[in-house]
Amino acid sequence: METCLTIYVTFDGLGFCCFNTKRKGAEIAFLRLPGHNLEITVTGSDGRHKFIGKIADNAKIELVSQDTAITGIQLNNDGTFNRKNGLDGINDPSDLRWLLDCEGNELHKKEAKAKANTGSVRDLTEMFLPNAYFYTEQVLSAQCDIERTDGTTNRPTSERFGLIGETLGARVDAVRASLQIDGNNVFQFDEGVDCKLITRFFVTISNTCETPPTEPPSDFHKYYEVLDFGNDEKFDFKPVKDKLLYPRPAMCEVVLLGKTKTLDPFFQK
Repeated sequence: METCLTIYVTFDGLGFCCFNTKRKGAEIAFLRLPGHNLEITVTGSDGRHKFIGKIADNAKIELVSQDTAITGIQLNNDGTFNRKNGLDGINDPSDLRWLLDCEGNELHKKEAKAKANTGSVRDLTEMFLPNAYFYTEQVLSAQCDIERTDGTTNRPTSERFGLIGETLGARVDAVRASLQIDGNNVFQFDEGVDCKLITRFFVTISNTCETPPTEPPSDFHKYYEVLDFGNDEKFDFKPVKDKLLYPRPAMCEVVLLGKTKTLDPFFQK
């Protein structure tokens, strides 16, 4: 049966994601912080609109889909890529590799472990999104510097890093689909949809800060209250100052965990 629903999902703000090949989907954890509101907006080409602003810290979110065009996970990460070259016409602006992989060769180069929650992070909110195509939805407009602190001298070293992806995107093509959130009514995408037509939905999931900081440190250091890489090495990112981009945007970008197979350990109490 041909699909009649096309659902575009974007993730913006503090959260980390791994791709679970056994479950055939993305597992995502949103950091629940004071001053950050996890909000979801659904807008459809059929005129439907729903805003969800109250999501419990320990809620589970899932986009359930049936009769999908993609079974499992497809990642847009093929071909050549060099973030320092920016959007030069060769790099694909939707390449997934714009997003920071905390476990990749650019950063920690090792798998993260779940860290005991002793900081300001209250909890993690869990989401599962199966049977989808994943890509970078948006790239920061400013080049970024990377700051590395080794934990010994506690003196950060800085160098030019390049452009960074700030928004994760996913596309689901299905005949039936629903958005299920603990404590909220289910949103049924295919309700009243004529399958002779393609009905598009845009799901925006935001976990950014209400008042973006303009001075160091950025919000990126909050990841180290949850992710343990076995040493004191830490990274942070600063968009290069530009008179057209001042004050600096806050670093609340979603990140990937390229080596992690499942986020289950992060949700074990």
